Amino acid sequence: MVANAVRAEDDATTPTGPIAGLTGAAAVREHRAANERFHAMLEPTRLEVAQRLAQVGATEPVPPFFRAAYRLPDHVVALTVPEFDFPRATPPPTLVYAGILPPRPARDRRKPDWWDELDSDRPVVVVTQGTLANADLGQLIEPALRGLADQDVLVVAALGRDPAELRVTLPANARVAEYVPFDELLTRADVMITNGGAGGTQLALAAGVPLVVCGTTEEKPLNAARVGYHRVGLDLRTSNPSPERLREAVGRILADPSYREAARRMVAAYAGYEPIGTVHRLVTG
Repeated sequence: MVANAVRAEDDATTPTGPIAGLTGAAAVREHRAANERFHAMLEPTRLEVAQRLAQVGATEPVPPFFRAAYRLPDHVVALTVPEFDFPRATPPPTLVYAGILPPRPARDRRKPDWWDELDSDRPVVVVTQGTLANADLGQLIEPALRGLADQDVLVVAALGRDPAELRVTLPANARVAEYVPFDELLTRADVMITNGGAGGTQLALAAGVPLVVCGTTEEKPLNAARVGYHRVGLDLRTSNPSPERLREAVGRILADPSYREAARRMVAAYAGYEPIGTVHRLVTG
């Protein structure tokens, strides 16, 4: 019975979303084939886990890696909402959506001296590489500054590191800071450019801000695929976008209100969850 549930789960989507243009039996067939290829890619991981478990006396077979993640625990707490997930034919009974964790308080809650400019008539475009993947600001921050330099927008770059490390001349329409209070910044943003980390991506959606996502490592392409699937922004499918491509993507979102409308629908979805209470309830029974 569990195996059938897992198989049905594999029928509706793939790790990067449903295959476009397919319905009915053709969709089931292609989704199953794509998921089997995905499991085959992770087979070395499954074998290593099985070997380590056997060394400590385990005798039960280890399912394919992603199926095991749902089948073996009592609960799997997903720090997201179903509205940002792909459709599931049969959601695993262990899966619990919990919403997102609140953002960490900024190290310095003082506003930059340019903060009042956020309330001008110009659209505000936030760009960030997150708090970890920001060793090379040339991947996203610098191309965004170049690409938007001649646009009628205010660009706010949250660097996560010393602004002196930027290797470009700061355009007249750009403001940078090492840290900014994101919870307050996003209430004033019209678009966010991000590398697709789960935290920043979902904080933007919880604030109703559409996204331009540029990420191809770790979990980032899976988040980017969800952004594209739900039309809450654009998935550029690269970690190194050109300035021209970023300019075009931001312009497309600002010109098409459907992206903003889709992102705003996410606000109520995220507001309906209390993640810390959910985890506490599951742990304590």
